[in-house]
Amino acid sequence: MVGLLTFTTSALAQLAQGKSTSALSSVDTKGWNSAWVEYNLGSFKVDVKGADNQSFTGISAGYSKAFSIMPSSPTFLEVGLGLQYSFYEEEYQEQHSGYIWSDEYEDTWWVTSYRSLDMWSFKVPVKLLYKYEMPNSSVSLMPFIGVNLRYNFIATMHDNTGDNYGRASEQNLFDSHDMGSSKNTWNHIQLGWNIGVKARFAKHILAGLSYGNDISEIAQKTKVSTITISVGYAF
Repeated sequence: MVGLLTFTTSALAQLAQGKSTSALSSVDTKGWNSAWVEYNLGSFKVDVKGADNQSFTGISAGYSKAFSIMPSSPTFLEVGLGLQYSFYEEEYQEQHSGYIWSDEYEDTWWVTSYRSLDMWSFKVPVKLLYKYEMPNSSVSLMPFIGVNLRYNFIATMHDNTGDNYGRASEQNLFDSHDMGSSKNTWNHIQLGWNIGVKARFAKHILAGLSYGNDISEIAQKTKVSTITISVGYAF
């Protein structure tokens, strides 16, 4: 990932350097549309001492349109709209105690439980790309930097222990009643940054890799970071 950041930063720095008139005469500045799917490897990063981060998996699909923003340079602004489903499941141990066999002796035991998350989000990715045409090839590379606006509209936590131990089996993470207080509820809107590179093969096939991190919190002391692998079709 460090290599990806170094390559992308170096490539985008050349946007300010300019090129000769003869070299620019053959530059392809035609925009494109694309449909894409993504595999998102995410993590809820908790900024609390001793707290563990929680990994999750996301699957996204969407549509983007790229516009040329410099007539004499292969620099593009790409804007998209996508739908993302995120999920995880974890196993945890809880200690319980009580009077089981008689009223005289209290017993203690451990219970294995499972907790899972289902979250649905709309997202609007905005990227600034620079397109490199590989010599004597149908391949082009497009390093980019961008921002991502995400609206989380469903986030539900499930617990298989149900009401047997005095807890709800399902929690709406946006509901203050379910979460105990308004400060514990999750936020609907996220804003984050990302950096990465795309490759375009034979004009139509797209593949990409990127890393991103949220600027705003999804929950108190919690932000989201994501590594994304994408494939798409350009037209």
